[in-house]
Amino acid sequence: MPERSATGTAPHRSLLTLLLAAAFAAGGGKAVAQPAGGPAAQPTAVAPAAARSDLSEPRLKDIAMQLVSSAENSSLEWREQYKYIEDIDDGRGYTAGIVGFCSGTGDMLMVVEDYARRSPGNRLANYLPALRQLYGSDSHDGLDPNFTADWIRAAQDPAFRQAQDAMRDSIYFNPALQQAKQDGLRALGQFIYYDAIVMHGPGNDSVSFGGIRKKALRKAKPPSQGGNEVDYLNAFLDARVAAMKTEEAHSDTSRVDTAQRVFLRKGNLDLKTPLEWKVYGDSFRIDAADGNPPPDPTPQPQGVDEDGVQMLLPSSPKGSQLRLGTRDPNTTPTIYLEKKQKAWPENEGALRYWTTEAFPLDYASGGSGWSMRLQMRAHQEDKVYYTWKNQKGYLSTKHDFKNQEFTVFMRVHQLLDADRAQLQLKVRGGPHTSSNPDAASAVMMTLGPAGGSRVARFGKELTHPNYDYVKLTPKFQAALADNTWLGLKLVSYNDPSNRKRVVNRLYLDTAPFDAATGKPRNQWRLFSEYVDVEGQSTGQYSKLVNWAGPLSTLRVDGWQRIDFALPSVREIVPPSQ
Repeated sequence: MPERSATGTAPHRSLLTLLLAAAFAAGGGKAVAQPAGGPAAQPTAVAPAAARSDLSEPRLKDIAMQLVSSAENSSLEWREQYKYIEDIDDGRGYTAGIVGFCSGTGDMLMVVEDYARRSPGNRLANYLPALRQLYGSDSHDGLDPNFTADWIRAAQDPAFRQAQDAMRDSIYFNPALQQAKQDGLRALGQFIYYDAIVMHGPGNDSVSFGGIRKKALRKAKPPSQGGNEVDYLNAFLDARVAAMKTEEAHSDTSRVDTAQRVFLRKGNLDLKTPLEWKVYGDSFRIDAADGNPPPDPTPQPQGVDEDGVQMLLPSSPKGSQLRLGTRDPNTTPTIYLEKKQKAWPENEGALRYWTTEAFPLDYASGGSGWSMRLQMRAHQEDKVYYTWKNQKGYLSTKHDFKNQEFTVFMRVHQLLDADRAQLQLKVRGGPHTSSNPDAASAVMMTLGPAGGSRVARFGKELTHPNYDYVKLTPKFQAALADNTWLGLKLVSYNDPSNRKRVVNRLYLDTAPFDAATGKPRNQWRLFSEYVDVEGQSTGQYSKLVNWAGPLSTLRVDGWQRIDFALPSVREIVPPSQ
């Protein structure tokens, strides 16, 4: 996807589409994969040694798409980008789709023409005359006012998604892969080429793919010429960073520095998972396909608790348990609202719940906003003797919550602060104070509003108020929304098959109550998961959080009023894998 240009022009994508137009015409209207970079980047005559990994393998190709999407869209959900379209004021007109096809550079025209062949008479075919006239222009003439809405609707059509896939492969993916294989590069090098050609386009000038590769070849030889693969890829990335810094739009080089360089420094030339990286300060992770995380155990009926809530995992016979039930959170010492906030009982038919107002606060990390915290305390001991730096397997007493199933039903009303809006289920921690910041010692799973970067994340706050967040890929679509009940369960347990990891899973019930009875419907589904591993960095921290803590907390930020019902925490028996 092209990035915003500081000059408002698009020289490299224009050159790209000139090459593509010729290839398209030569192929009788079908885009033909050409060697990336033109004459300066033709495949070498030396055949490389057999590659140990190939980005065209479906699993690795999907990883490549996620890696690019993390940089271009701050999301791993690359399939959500078929419907993407906007004018980003870079001189290329509309930018749209999975790799940012542009109305002003010709590749969007090619997508729509291919779609017209696959699905004659589709809604976008009417725009073909206008798109042919807009080559080299940032104008919307002939497209507005309905083109963007029609593009979004077309993205629901499999034929349109296939057209985008085909153009992505013939224009970007296949040429990059072909050249990388000729250079003897494995999956990481193949991805490095692909990401470069997506951003810079082919060509021979110094800031196009061919020019970047030519500069790298002056510094190091690729494996196909007897060179060292790591040395060559470092030379290529050096050349690419230099090219990026010549344009303001590309001056943030984190997609190289804190992503591709990270994999290269670790010697991960085959892009083996798990992968962890950062782009523009956001953390991402792709879990391994080899059993980390462990397979999700299908919840077996464990019966229901006294509130009628299904228990996904069995209770530990000697572990701590805490349930609000019919008690009053205003008078229950171990279940209470922070800042001495009050809760009021409410009813909707047969459903009985509590409602409370968020309180204004100045965040210790900076800024101000609105927040609510419902604390579940394992016992009435109010002292924390240890922190994450010196814990003894617990922070307060041996009766702290460790392996646990933390459940709450909640609903938010009236969004006040979209930038901070989210909920957190925080576990294994202690009090968050400036006097003893290391006592925080907590991990969390979060849920945010749709369309934002906080929909699904894992977080650590070991030293208050310093957070790490890792974006997660949801298993299905769900989000925090006004006036909508959700059931949430955070299941956190030390993996009995591997003492160096802890499994954290967030389950949701998106229609949690039976309207007639007010009882839980118990249609729980796994929404997101993160496996915390000893030594695995989340940013500031690489400490495995496997201890017990006295507090399990529901925290909601950014909304004025919060309803909650049936909060509970149980010590559980971890499942055997």
